Amino acid sequence: YHNYHHEFQHDYRNGVKPWQWDPTKWSIWIFSKLGLASNLRRVPDSRILLAEMGEAKRKAEKHLESLRQAAAHSSSTMQERAAVKLHELAEKLTANYHELEKAIAGKVDIARHSLAEWQTETRRLMRQLSELKLGEPSMA
Repeated sequence: YHNYHHEFQHDYRNGVKPWQWDPTKWSIWIFSKLGLASNLRRVPDSRILLAEMGEAKRKAEKHLESLRQAAAHSSSTMQERAAVKLHELAEKLTANYHELEKAIAGKVDIARHSLAEWQTETRRLMRQLSELKLGEPSMA
């Protein structure tokens, strides 16, 4: 979870998910309750989701590029269909990313359920991306 620290240096947490083991986070939180630490800063959930979506978008684009290179060396119909499906996934990730980015930039108060929906869709798209293997297009 240390990469989180590099992305959001001012957040006192490393493991932001409930299941992530982060004893430092809990120690600092206890210190704050005892009055030994104050002004604990947290990154808004919308910023964390934007970073997750950006990473998903990067992975999709990287996968698409490798698929395009493989398709250039063969004229497989399956690879062409996989490339089309992957392009659709990448486009959807990009659209969602820009929509959330615009809302954050406009300081729009984003409801928790909206964030949850974006997060769910991002994870669904990433599952589809991981199921999409070279030469084996997912029809989901």
